[in-house]
Amino acid sequence: MATILLSVFFLGVFQVPVAVAGAGLSLLAEDRAVEILSHDLVVELIPDRHELRVTDQVTLRVVAPTLRQCSFSLNAALHVGQIQQRSGGVVSLLSFTVQASDLKLRTSNLGPSVITVQLNGEAAPGQVVTLDWRYEGTINEPPREPRHLRFVTPGETSGHIGNEGVYLSGETHWYPEIPGSLPTFRLKATTPEGWEVVTHGKQVGRTTGAQVVTTEWEVAAKTEALTLVANRFVVKRRIWQDQSGRSVELATYLFPEDAPLADEYLEASARYLEAYTKLLGPYPFPKFALVENFFAGGIGMPSFTLLGSGVIKRHYVQPYALGHEIVHSWFGNRLFNDVAQGNWVEGLTTYLANYYYDELSGKTEQAREQRRMMLLGYAVYVRPDEDYPVGRFRQKVNQKDNAIGYQKAAMVFHMLRREIGEEAFWRSLRKLVAERGAPIRPGRIWSGSFRTWRGGACGGFSPSGWSVPVRPA
Repeated sequence: MATILLSVFFLGVFQVPVAVAGAGLSLLAEDRAVEILSHDLVVELIPDRHELRVTDQVTLRVVAPTLRQCSFSLNAALHVGQIQQRSGGVVSLLSFTVQASDLKLRTSNLGPSVITVQLNGEAAPGQVVTLDWRYEGTINEPPREPRHLRFVTPGETSGHIGNEGVYLSGETHWYPEIPGSLPTFRLKATTPEGWEVVTHGKQVGRTTGAQVVTTEWEVAAKTEALTLVANRFVVKRRIWQDQSGRSVELATYLFPEDAPLADEYLEASARYLEAYTKLLGPYPFPKFALVENFFAGGIGMPSFTLLGSGVIKRHYVQPYALGHEIVHSWFGNRLFNDVAQGNWVEGLTTYLANYYYDELSGKTEQAREQRRMMLLGYAVYVRPDEDYPVGRFRQKVNQKDNAIGYQKAAMVFHMLRREIGEEAFWRSLRKLVAERGAPIRPGRIWSGSFRTWRGGACGGFSPSGWSVPVRPA
């Protein structure tokens, strides 16, 4: 039994944030009349007071026939000082209202506020509108022990600013949001001296002075939500080049006591990127950073991954650990997952990292044993009368969900590979990762990418492998 538990732990410790997509799709649906194109954020973080002060230049594009007002979500603990509109060289002070939303966050009882802004006139379809926001407040929700077993979920917080560290995610709602938008970002963040910030994209500037550090970031890839992390990191960087000569920055952001582990993680990152870029295509971001977190668990974001100190100290460079996070760069962080329609990302990532890397490395017996352990873990934790289709998996909250959404789903992809053949399977994956756009639903995978390379059919795979609670062979 101990061996089974260890295997399930390895399979279940990491995740990409899924609650963000669910929240974004459910809140303020009527405001799809407008979309956010970009944010230009200037942020001051004051950890010892749990405070942040923000200005945000939000650029919108009108989709509706006419638009006089639009609504945004923003953390209820943040106070908006003013909102201005820029138009034809004229700056207008706008009126706005604040009301509570009925959205409850996964890790907090406090939902975001809804900020409804009255524009300075009627906006036409296609018109670009620029709003300048100024707001501040406290984000103070120290991470709690997970309500479920730690190997299933990380420490729980919707966001925190404190001396132990800063974690602001999509679930924090720390900048104005309109659901369905996929904006780009520019960020200038100021922290106390000795602190370092990391976020999506690439760092394009860094200055020090007057006991503060300011870093500037450019996030050119459209994203569902921006995560910002800060702490007293020791940073180490190196440049890795793919087979085409394209350069990617590899970095570690580690606490001082773990800084000697940097080279081990950088070398492992390069090894996995070498393998998976050949398999899936170019790495989709300008950097890959491994960042040490001040609470337990592992969370993957576009261009970096957060791992708890306990994980870092255990040299988690194995395929099921760091390799799993790097595969998420393609599935979950570049290709978004429409969680409301089913979470296919974790099963595919588990298949490619936790299982297939052994096969790719020529470790046939180890690959067979990994497949056996996946099936055994599934058999142990999922009773036949409690089974459900992998298409119904959203996120893991217990061992059963982990066994279905990760292990069983991984074996469904193995069944698909056997059904359509090697060439069709890998060409389909490369075609899938070459796409970019709205969150992808599972049905689009079967009816689109894989079906194309099978000559218009996937046999009986889709209904038997995804939509009904079949037990994998």
